[in-house]
Amino acid sequence: MYTNRLDNIFDNFFSDKLFNPSCSNRNHNQPEVNIYQDEKGYSLELKTPGLSNEDLEITIDENKLNVSSSISKGGFKRVFELPEGADQSNISAELKDGIATVNIPLIPKPEPRKIKVVSA
Repeated sequence: MYTNRLDNIFDNFFSDKLFNPSCSNRNHNQPEVNIYQDEKGYSLELKTPGLSNEDLEITIDENKLNVSSSISKGGFKRVFELPEGADQSNISAELKDGIATVNIPLIPKPEPRKIKVVSA
């Protein structure tokens, strides 16, 4: 109960700026998730002990990142709305030691630059 309450608090906190996790189908089978941000983008870490690369399915559809598995007690599905500026073509994922890490880079913002004015 305490874990679900904390998950809901964090899900609500992150829904404005980062991801919008779908809470409507939450169940006890869903993996815990940690979300990290730096200047280059975001990383999601999902606890997925006992799963292999083939057991996980990660897709992008209509600006939503879907992470699911049909293995392990009925499976799970978590849906995250991608933040504005996410570089969808360069999202990557890896699985190591029971932790699935999804890296979501941001499209770099152009640096300010000076435009040289020349005589015509």
